[in-house]
Amino acid sequence: MKCTSDLPKCAGCAKANVECVSIDPVTRREVPRSYVVSLESRVEELESRLRSLEGATPAETSDSAYSNRSDSYIDSVQNSTAASGSKAPPSFMGASSGIPFSKLMVTALNLRGPDSSSHKVHTSDQSIMDPSVLKKTVAGSNIALLPPKQQALSLLSVYFAQSNAQLPIFHREEFLARYFQPIYGDVPLDVSFASTYTTINPQFFAPLREEDTWYHQYTQILDQEVEKNKNADLVQVANSIDVPAQFHVPLFFMNMVFAISSSVTLLKYPDHISDNFKNAAMLYIDSVYGSHDRLEALQGILCFALYSLMRPAVPGIWYILGSALRVCVDLGLHFEGDYKFDAFTLDLRRRLFWCCYSLDRQVCFYLGRPFGIPEESCSVPFPSELDDAFITRNAAVADFSAKTSTMPTYKLVSLSMFRIRRLQSEVQSILYDKRELPRRFASLEDWHADISRRLDQWKADTPQSPRKMNCDFIHEFFILNYSHTKVILNGLSPRSFSLTLENYMNVLEASKDIIYSYYELFQSQVINYTWAATHNLFMAGSSFLYAIFNCEEAKQRISVEELQTAAMYCSIVLSGLSGKCEAAVQCRDIFDLLTAAVIRIRYANFVDPVAVNLPSTEQIKQFQPGNHVNEHLKDLVSSLPATMRSLGGGPDFAAPPSKPYEPATNESELTTFFEELNKLESMPSSRSPSDIHSPAKAARLGPSGESPLQLKSPSDMAYDQNVDRRLSKEGQKIYKMIFQVPTESIWEQFFANPGVDQ
Repeated sequence: MKCTSDLPKCAGCAKANVECVSIDPVTRREVPRSYVVSLESRVEELESRLRSLEGATPAETSDSAYSNRSDSYIDSVQNSTAASGSKAPPSFMGASSGIPFSKLMVTALNLRGPDSSSHKVHTSDQSIMDPSVLKKTVAGSNIALLPPKQQALSLLSVYFAQSNAQLPIFHREEFLARYFQPIYGDVPLDVSFASTYTTINPQFFAPLREEDTWYHQYTQILDQEVEKNKNADLVQVANSIDVPAQFHVPLFFMNMVFAISSSVTLLKYPDHISDNFKNAAMLYIDSVYGSHDRLEALQGILCFALYSLMRPAVPGIWYILGSALRVCVDLGLHFEGDYKFDAFTLDLRRRLFWCCYSLDRQVCFYLGRPFGIPEESCSVPFPSELDDAFITRNAAVADFSAKTSTMPTYKLVSLSMFRIRRLQSEVQSILYDKRELPRRFASLEDWHADISRRLDQWKADTPQSPRKMNCDFIHEFFILNYSHTKVILNGLSPRSFSLTLENYMNVLEASKDIIYSYYELFQSQVINYTWAATHNLFMAGSSFLYAIFNCEEAKQRISVEELQTAAMYCSIVLSGLSGKCEAAVQCRDIFDLLTAAVIRIRYANFVDPVAVNLPSTEQIKQFQPGNHVNEHLKDLVSSLPATMRSLGGGPDFAAPPSKPYEPATNESELTTFFEELNKLESMPSSRSPSDIHSPAKAARLGPSGESPLQLKSPSDMAYDQNVDRRLSKEGQKIYKMIFQVPTESIWEQFFANPGVDQ
């Protein structure tokens, strides 16, 4: 009998009065199941003692004095970890998670970082996907009514075009036959399910009488109750219906797909829509999680993981993804040995493995965390590129992956995504996990040139038209993945703590492309991964400013007007995401402050802001989906003098203004910022590139017309070995600062394990 999740001893072992043990996978020894928890508690206790001892040390090194400015921020993260029982600090965003730059970032964090006094800690004993606990999470929550068939078809169409195209968890026709038909009946052949230019295969569908569908029975029960009581609460009535067991699994998958589909375009829907669909699915999760068909169970877990990648969930994505990976390994999906499967099952196993792989690499690449399945353990071919209509159970085919077709297929999207995840995995393994270089490369530079070429080739090979993709998948997501990979590939890493001119220029252009891509997606209201968008957009904005701040060539390429345009786009998107992701507010505020500081330092001869064409409220409305003006931007415009507002133009403005707006940081805040920065500079420490550039001294001159200090770029000092060493040391500091990027609340909201009352 499998042990339950109770600690230190499960209910079964306690009843049998035996020791509750498990097998250590490395030593093969029997160890108590509470062994890891006890070790974690011991580590936390020792870390607490160490911090208290460090606080009593009479003398600190200059480097520690430099970094202690943000101790309160780090401490709040560590305290959250100890209290929540997480396996790693919630702020451990990993090596590749972002590129804040040293003292500017410390100062901005001190001024606009999270307030540790208001930090909330959530605790829970559950860190695995226990279906009984997940059912309890929806107790007392709002449950979605089963939508009408036409609305269900619309949501399904979005799901297959935008979500299943990236992660083909489901074989299209198989999904419609097993889950849609029992609920809604006949499948209309004129609706596109990632089949815009082809037809779906009707051979999968058996005839079904309408009166045998659950939706028919469901609506009849509701109608009868309304006849009895005109004021009946339909939701309450629906929740009281005893649903026959044969509909439990179909209802789980249909509601999860509705939840994911409404999250794909979450900016168009109120928050509760997708939440309520997810709650409706959770009522039946034990039927899926305990399914005798383990591939079906894995599909259910992957659906939940995909949803939690977009929206808050209990438990968080990290734990759900862990459950999916464990089932994946238990089923042996990561390795194809001598087992024989029919061609249909073989293709399904492959697509589920690559869905697990893709989610694992996506999350870990964003946050710099170790991969759940090592690369060397993955030896599985890609699933077939054939459209699902041609992948049937009774085909006389040994392996669909060996077949090709000229027909349009959404698999081109998913195969492209699998390939970029492999490239991202390689970048993180070599640059951030410091894995040994493949033998075919003589040096890190050779590898860098080769993977840069492969990345460009990947971009060129991505499907460029809806016809090739057989659906209207948003091509901008390919651009985002390309640009994000390029920033991480060229940024600071444990393999390189100083950047070349080529690195700086690549970071500059790629980070700018990320900002513009997110702005375009925001305009179309199709941003789906809220925490990832917040994290990646802040990282891109910081990288953009970092390149301009440190590299003279980058600064010369970007005019102050271009910087302002990019800053406005970044701030608008972060403001728009603030209702969906709490961390977006802090990221926006810190980014605005950094933007103002960089403009003051690097563009010291910039004209008076009064001369800048600022957008009016009406103009900003045109940047916002639904003509909504965020309070942050509304306050900015209303607080400006009338003469400045009048320069913005009329309400018919359509194109981006040449000089969009001054960052939402007033002169008083900027003065405070540089006062704090000067305090950091006055601390005794070895000279660093920041001292050489002396940004605070340049800032003190201000826009008064005095000649600003000319800042040298790293390329100008390439032959100075002493400066080179200082650059490397500064790079190490900046790399360390990555962990202080203000995304603690991202972790708390999406990755920590909040209590079930959330």
